[in-house]
Amino acid sequence: MAQEQNAAAKAVRPCAKYDLTTTIAPYLDLHMMFPLIQFLEEQAIYKPEDLSTVLVEFLRPTNMHDYTLDILNNLGDVDPAIEEELVQGRDETVAYLNELEDFCNPLLEILREEELLNSLIAEGNFTLEYLEQAYGITWEVVETFYRYGKCTYECGNYQEVMFIMYYFRLLVGDSSDSSFHALWGKLAAEILMLQTNDNVANALKDAETLQKMIDDRDELGLRNPGHHLEQLQLRSWLLHWSIFIFFKNPMEEEPEESKTEGLEVLPAAEMPTYLLNKMVEFFVSQKYLNALQTNCPWLLRYLTAAVIISKSRRRTLRLLVNVIRQEQYTYRDPITEFVECLCVKFDFEAAQEKLLDCEKVLVGDYFLVNFREEFMNKARLFIFETYCRIHTKIDTKMLSSKLNMGNEDAERWIVNLIREAKLDAKIDSEQGHVIMGKRHASSYQQTIDKTKDLTYRSYQLINNVLNMNNEQKKSN
Repeated sequence: MAQEQNAAAKAVRPCAKYDLTTTIAPYLDLHMMFPLIQFLEEQAIYKPEDLSTVLVEFLRPTNMHDYTLDILNNLGDVDPAIEEELVQGRDETVAYLNELEDFCNPLLEILREEELLNSLIAEGNFTLEYLEQAYGITWEVVETFYRYGKCTYECGNYQEVMFIMYYFRLLVGDSSDSSFHALWGKLAAEILMLQTNDNVANALKDAETLQKMIDDRDELGLRNPGHHLEQLQLRSWLLHWSIFIFFKNPMEEEPEESKTEGLEVLPAAEMPTYLLNKMVEFFVSQKYLNALQTNCPWLLRYLTAAVIISKSRRRTLRLLVNVIRQEQYTYRDPITEFVECLCVKFDFEAAQEKLLDCEKVLVGDYFLVNFREEFMNKARLFIFETYCRIHTKIDTKMLSSKLNMGNEDAERWIVNLIREAKLDAKIDSEQGHVIMGKRHASSYQQTIDKTKDLTYRSYQLINNVLNMNNEQKKSN
């Protein structure tokens, strides 16, 4: 039975109707679409030639001319006019890149001399004023250095971009608009280079910095009403970009000491739980949850998956269920419907059916595919916990059918669950029952549960009052 179920699981095929690639594309940088299209090609959800054509259309605006030409050659005969255009574009890009590099070469020479660079930073002399006095490096050179980084990014040299944008921000400081834009570029390059746990930790740190910088710009809205729409858009972009980090499958090897000073890198085994807990914390924060509900409700798929997989389910579930119910008319998929069936309708048969559909979603989703097995296990646990919460005696045969498992596998799974979760329960193998002990929440716990949202509600009320006062002052 177990072998048949494993074979059935492996036979699950992704379904195009659950694919969100075209939905999230407007909120991603062009380069971030490349791994998504490659994944769709591997999953055979769409025709390979159609995906290759789309990839070429995405590549055309970039400076990755050789890569574009290789793909066109794989598709068949290349139009001579297009080939000539790509070759000419490559030559022009190389010439422009060399021109930018020559202009900012005085700064590049300092950055390439590690001993000199470290000395300048340690002594607090890595500033625009000092570099201009000592080395003749003007603002025009620094500005060209930024353009050099942008051109390098369009060429697909993401590692170099991370280096350039880091030192550019170090020169111009954190408060300027150019620093803000450079951080977006650095984060984009880091997302496309998530090859080590150190890179993941760096990307997470920059995403948190970007979140703070966006929040700090809220006060500009007092003088510019249109600024609120821009803030909503920025938060929507950051939400989409961040899922590359939070659902990154970490490297198996244990991390060495971080190469970035002051950056802590967790062991690989702890990284997934840490990242998903961070994601839940980020997504349910007031301003970003508002952005999600207003602009991109489809991200509920990833928030719901993270809540089910992570350890933050119990403290976040009530809020998540409320959001799912509010947004059920704007977005729903098997993952959100699974939670709705289980926590709102308490329809365990429907929840089990949705869980089978969830697997089709997982295998066809670039971000969730590596969490497929863990999600299914945690979802079965979720069904069991919810069922036990409203029953005192449970038939193991019936439960095995709800968990989509064989009787022996289900009983073994229940025994391990009771042992690991330290549940007040015992199994009567002769009768085929799980008997749950009586559980009563203490008066203290009931008080905590009813008042735990009080701080958040008070904060929201104070913010609303302050906003009303500011609007009144502005109108006067």
